[in-house]
Amino acid sequence: MYGPQTGRTAAEKEHFYDDLRSGWDLHSVGALVLGMGDFNGHVGKRVEGYEDVHGGNGIGERNMEGRMLEFHDEKELCVANTWFRKGEKRKVTYRAGENESEIDFVLVGKGNRKYLRDVKVIPGELQHRLVVVDLVNKKVKNVVRKEAIERRKVWKLKEDDERARFEERVGELVSADAPDLWKCFREGMLKAFLEVCGKMKGRRDQGDTWWWNKDVKEAIARKKDAHKEMCKSGTEANKARYKNMKNRAKVVVTKAMKETAERELRCLSL
Repeated sequence: MYGPQTGRTAAEKEHFYDDLRSGWDLHSVGALVLGMGDFNGHVGKRVEGYEDVHGGNGIGERNMEGRMLEFHDEKELCVANTWFRKGEKRKVTYRAGENESEIDFVLVGKGNRKYLRDVKVIPGELQHRLVVVDLVNKKVKNVVRKEAIERRKVWKLKEDDERARFEERVGELVSADAPDLWKCFREGMLKAFLEVCGKMKGRRDQGDTWWWNKDVKEAIARKKDAHKEMCKSGTEANKARYKNMKNRAKVVVTKAMKETAERELRCLSL
């Protein structure tokens, strides 16, 4: 596939993703289908809101054409390049003079990512470098996968309200008259952690975004919904709504990052 270049009209770009959407719908969910080509877009390094789509190993900053992540999320695909750790130079797929970027990608269904052993870029003199995918035979059943591990969100105790709730709950659960005081204390602490902080399950090398909160989650969800509506109808009203939701999400994310950074500085100064 070949995506419209930066500077092409919005109508052309929407037409490209409509065709891509129709093409992908022809295949069953379980089929091992790869989408490969020059998307002329930058997905960047950041994964916020697209943790199941983006593996966190991109380069640079995401641009408008990098909105393909929303399409991937809708179709339950992932950008395979970003799930394999490489040096910065080994991620570059396009070079023109001093400009280097990553615009050639491999797409695969989330459930079939386990059959990809590696995605690598072969250095060369051409502007577009060769991108190679190593596949595991689908008949092989003993594919080694890291087990997801559970972690308690202890960082929530930095919040005064959460810490107060936790202390109150521990006081209710731990009794000094218990026959086995240590067991009572341990079980009470763990239960209080679970009720107040909650827990997460994920890969060992990937955790929650440090500034993620319910406002950011809601703003990202609204942006995704607006994008889906825009893709379905293509009306000017829905395009305007998507643009508004996208700008709103940027404002919310910036505010969350600033507030979290200031809170961390206050904690360090105490």
